[in-house]
Amino acid sequence: MKTRLLKIYKILEKNTFLFSISITVLIVLFSIGLSMEFNKLVPLNPDPLAHYLLEPQNPLKFLANWDGPLYLKIAKTGYGDISLTKFLPLYPILIHYLNLIIPSALISALLISWVCLVFSIYFYLKIIDILFSSKGNFNKLNYLIFYIFFPSAIFFIATYSESLFAFLALGATYFALNKRYLLAGLFSSLFLVTNTYGFLTVFFIFLILVEQRQKLAKIASFLVLSSLGIVSYSIYLWNKFNSPLAFILSQKNNGWLNGNYHELINSFNIFSLVFIFLLILGAFYWFKKRKSFALYLLSFLLIPIIGNQFGGFNRYVLMAFPLQFMAYDYLKDKPILKKGCLIILIVTWTYFTLQYGGGYIGG
Repeated sequence: MKTRLLKIYKILEKNTFLFSISITVLIVLFSIGLSMEFNKLVPLNPDPLAHYLLEPQNPLKFLANWDGPLYLKIAKTGYGDISLTKFLPLYPILIHYLNLIIPSALISALLISWVCLVFSIYFYLKIIDILFSSKGNFNKLNYLIFYIFFPSAIFFIATYSESLFAFLALGATYFALNKRYLLAGLFSSLFLVTNTYGFLTVFFIFLILVEQRQKLAKIASFLVLSSLGIVSYSIYLWNKFNSPLAFILSQKNNGWLNGNYHELINSFNIFSLVFIFLLILGAFYWFKKRKSFALYLLSFLLIPIIGNQFGGFNRYVLMAFPLQFMAYDYLKDKPILKKGCLIILIVTWTYFTLQYGGGYIGG
């Protein structure tokens, strides 16, 4: 049995896309099973705002906690309230159109997240192939485990925009590293209307192009292409709410950008400290190898400073993928330390998965 499974694994590993599908199916099934068992044993968070209430009979409703119902609301009814504009439109638009075919908005949202996870894994592995010159001859799972078991990776399979963003951001990065700046710009224009921290990733890809000494015309073309999505969304907001920057200003409704640094201190926790340390450590690691990677990691420290809080920080750092690249490259020749780090990763991933499934954390 073990030999047969190993043969199947080797066959799948030769095809990056099939391998990505297989890993996604396994991680989705494992996460769902784990959360369902936990929810049978532990009372759910009684706060009704923590849960999706419109499909009470759907057994997967626990994957649409906290921000999930708001994405589904936008997909169903649009931006009726200016406070919702902080949830950028690409993910709700995709849910809306898939929901025209599939009766359940929840299932539509989850399918989009899961399919995008497949493509994000695909591009993640392709980037690793470029960075470490492996020519395809490497154990994909050894590299990938730092990505799929990142502590807050539960948001990849929930009704959040993280999976869609990861697919587009990693795709844009892959094309930039391959000097295909037009495709990098196109993907960037899409992820910029997926999540607001996309501005950091555009900066990151801009740095990659500068690092590659691309011609000014190519860099300018990339920036123009990248801006198309967010400019279109701003024009829509201007017409509807007379406020082209509503998606930024509406963040104040959740305590962001309010100039009150008491909230920054109050929302600080042990995970915030760990992620800050890792971002700084990653920046030191990458500085001599690829300065663009180092600056991208440091840019994530701006999120709590500008926003005046650490709310959602654990989820945002999920997109700081040079951390995951660093983890395996640094630990690959340190088997004891690697095993210890993997144990910590899986334990913290389990914690986040169970806490989200029970409605206790939303970011």
